[in-house]
Amino acid sequence: MSGEVIARTSLVFHGAEPRFVHQAIHDLESFLWVLVRICMSRKGPGISMGREKELDINKLGFYNPDLSRALVSYFDGTEDVLKESKAKLLRSTERFENDIVKNFHPYFEPFKPLVRQWWNIIILGYTYRAHEFYNIHHHILRIINDALPTLPDQSRAEATQKELTRREKRRARLL
Repeated sequence: MSGEVIARTSLVFHGAEPRFVHQAIHDLESFLWVLVRICMSRKGPGISMGREKELDINKLGFYNPDLSRALVSYFDGTEDVLKESKAKLLRSTERFENDIVKNFHPYFEPFKPLVRQWWNIIILGYTYRAHEFYNIHHHILRIINDALPTLPDQSRAEATQKELTRREKRRARLL
């Protein structure tokens, strides 16, 4: 969810704080957070591809404290934690790289350039509240369309085929 939506105010200060109004930028930031959550908490397609071992402090050799901390700070924490974490993130590209992008599972490596660009457009929109803010859909659609040809075709990947077979078998059982 957008940090501004959680805070119900602007997280990038522009003088007198105006009344909060939900804008398109908030929806596109929220959509980015959905993609980021998938890239951080999953290790590929399928029902059993979560990163639970890396989030279980009792799984020695697997536990990833940086991933665990990032998921709490940006997704699973209290409203105050989310608000504070996302406000800090808006002020630091370095924090976005270290807390977010660094914690993507290797399967999602090809999504990193898209996510970085998307975040930079969100920052521009919030910071200047001008062209990028009012034309945010155009900018995000452009970078998504530019990124699509660069992403690998996973339709024939072993993990994808395995998941499709599992779904087909489940569907057949339910019919």
